[in-house]
Amino acid sequence: MTLPRRRWLVLVVILLAAPFLVLRYAPVHLPARSEAAPPVLAGPHDVFGYATLANPWVRFWVVGRLVPGEPATLEGWRREGRDLIPDAEGVTEGVVFTVAPAGLVRLDRFEETGTRYQRFRVILADGRDAWVYRLVPLAPPLEEVP
Repeated sequence: MTLPRRRWLVLVVILLAAPFLVLRYAPVHLPARSEAAPPVLAGPHDVFGYATLANPWVRFWVVGRLVPGEPATLEGWRREGRDLIPDAEGVTEGVVFTVAPAGLVRLDRFEETGTRYQRFRVILADGRDAWVYRLVPLAPPLEEVP
């Protein structure tokens, strides 16, 4: 049993469009925004992504719309896993993208700013300033009392 050519075409279009529709209209469950996060001011915000946020699908899912990015470099920092470590010789490759204040709030919630990550300003190699997320430093281990 074969389907007519038009039905095959409709089926292919539905199968290709389904992931976009699910990502666009599915509810995104993000944690509450921490009070420890820096305030979100008006205006567009540049963000430097070097790990998860460098992925356009993740940005689409978190922000709720397509957020194009362009290659960017952050000097003076090196990537170590999911974190950035200060390093005078370090260079971290990533992407820079622009979001509205509401998008920055959603990114803060996704990154659990104030709990897991902290958001701070950096100057990129091209001179632009951007927000970047960095792991919250772990507390030093307690010393055992003899």
